[in-house]
Amino acid sequence: MKNKYQRTFDKIHLSEQSKNKLLKLIDKEQESMKISWRKSAAAVICCVLCAGITVFAAARLIFNDSSARPDTLTADYAAVEQAQQETGLKFNCPKVLGKDYSFMNMNINDGEYFDENGESLGTYSAVFISYLDTNKNALIYEVRPENSIEREQTASDPQTAEVSPGYYAETEEQGMEQTLIRKSLVWYADGNRYELSGYNLLLESEDIAAMAKEIMESDN
Repeated sequence: MKNKYQRTFDKIHLSEQSKNKLLKLIDKEQESMKISWRKSAAAVICCVLCAGITVFAAARLIFNDSSARPDTLTADYAAVEQAQQETGLKFNCPKVLGKDYSFMNMNINDGEYFDENGESLGTYSAVFISYLDTNKNALIYEVRPENSIEREQTASDPQTAEVSPGYYAETEEQGMEQTLIRKSLVWYADGNRYELSGYNLLLESEDIAAMAKEIMESDN
């Protein structure tokens, strides 16, 4: 299996040092998070391809992995306040976004940051809130603590564009039967990292940015 990914690394012109670090990172993920070789390798390779450069040059690459707490999934809007108390995160959460998106449910995730060697950079708790429009299209609002390294990477990522109040990106992801377009806007404020995202959204960057501003100006 490793030979397969070594051939993939050759195609994207990584140095021998970077290849070894990637393989070590994949092994680390396999051992510590007990996920498949294919899943962990795909995640790491995706980071390389998106960056379009030898990502280990700065020796500060990080990524994160998180999993939901099933017992925290709730459709009760009042539980948002409880989630803030439990995670220590303070954030606005309007019940309605834009003209069509309404609160559907929320849950708490536990996550962890890793460096290029697969070493932990710390754990965190995040809150994921789902909104649905009238056509059942989902918009995900995520809040987690700001990480300074991740913020620098977001700002310098060639795949992002500055769209006030943050950084906008569109990426293609392969679904089971079709290619999906993920649209996202990330912004930082008050020590938090905020993100609005969704797949195949009938929204432009300006629409998502307007919703981000709604959140920032909300009293809820």
